[in-house]
Amino acid sequence: MFAIASLTAPPRSEQVTNLAQMILADVTFDPPAEDIPFSGTLSSNSFFLCAHLPFTFNEYLVANGHPNLSGQLYRIGCGVPLEDGDIPFSPSKEYLQNLIDRFGPHRLSSDPSVNPKYGSTRIKDVVWVTRFRNRSAIADTPFTRLGSTGSSQPGEPEGGVILLIGDAAHIHSPPVGRV
Repeated sequence: MFAIASLTAPPRSEQVTNLAQMILADVTFDPPAEDIPFSGTLSSNSFFLCAHLPFTFNEYLVANGHPNLSGQLYRIGCGVPLEDGDIPFSPSKEYLQNLIDRFGPHRLSSDPSVNPKYGSTRIKDVVWVTRFRNRSAIADTPFTRLGSTGSSQPGEPEGGVILLIGDAAHIHSPPVGRV
C-alpha cells in the first residue's frame, strides 16, 4: 500500500533565504574580461559568483555547432531576491546584466561611474542560462498508520506504520549540488 503525503510550503512572504531562487549562466563579456579571477560578492539579500571556464569549453561548443566565441567564457551565478518576483522562463541578456550591475563586483558593472577603471563591461554573449527555484516543503504528517494489519491482539492499533524519511529533506542548490 502506498500513501502520498501532503506537503506544506511556507507562504512566500515568510521565505527569507537568498537561495530561494537563483540563476546560472555561461557568458562572455565586452570588452573581453580575460583578467577576472574567481570572484564573489555577498549582500543581505543576494550573492554573486563568477568563475572563468577553461578554453576547452569554447572548443567543445564550437565542435558541437555553436558559433565561435571570442574571449573568455565565464560561469556566473546570482541569487534573485524574492521581492524581484519570479525569474523569467528564458532570462534575457539585459536581465542578467541588471543582476550583475546590482549584485556583482564593480569590475563587471556596465555603469562607467561605478566601474571607472574599466569603463563599461557588458555581457556580449549568453551561451547558456538556467534558473533554479527552491520549492522546499515539509510533510504535514510524517508518521501515520494505514490499513489493517490483520492483528487479532486486543488493544493493538490497527494498520501498518508509515514514516517519511530520506534525503528529500536536503536542499542542493546548483553551485554546491553539481559535480
